[in-house]
This record gives sequence, C-alpha cells and structure tokens, in this order.
Amino acid sequence: MKKIADIIIKLCEIISILSIILFVFLTSKIFTFIYSYLTDDKDACLDIGICKEGLQLNTEHGLITINKETCLKYNWEWRDDWKDCHIR
Repeated sequence: MKKIADIIIKLCEIISILSIILFVFLTSKIFTFIYSYLTDDKDACLDIGICKEGLQLNTEHGLITINKETCLKYNWEWRDDWKDCHIR
C-alpha cells in the first residue's frame, strides 16, 4: 500500500512540473506572437517605439530601413537578440 502511495505522489510531482513547463512554454509563445504582431506594423512601431529589422520608416532623418547600422547611427537602442530598434 505504501508503494502505491509513493508512486501516486511521484506522479503528482511529475504532473506538476510538466504543467509548469507547459505554462511557461505557452506564455512565451503568446508573448512572442503579441510582440511580433505589434512590431510588424509601422503605426504600432511609431506608437510604442519598438521597430523590427527591415521595416521602412519615414522619419525626421528621411526614409530609413530599420537595421543595426541605422539604429546605432541615430543613437537609438539596438537589441541583437530580438533584431529590433528602440527609436525613443
């Protein structure tokens, strides 16, 4: 009887750990989707100030394409891990 109880406890622990992993995974996917949705749009880019690499914008400096070079040229913050530029 004690072995069955120990097995049930271990299974509950494993299910709890798997539930946490699944929650973290799904949360990260949802965040990535929302982030991607917001940064693909020029209006959202100008509203929130985070622009994805490759986006073309008409700024006070003229028409520019967001990339690491132009981001750093105008003293904006570039993030290599996300390949985006903070223009504010």
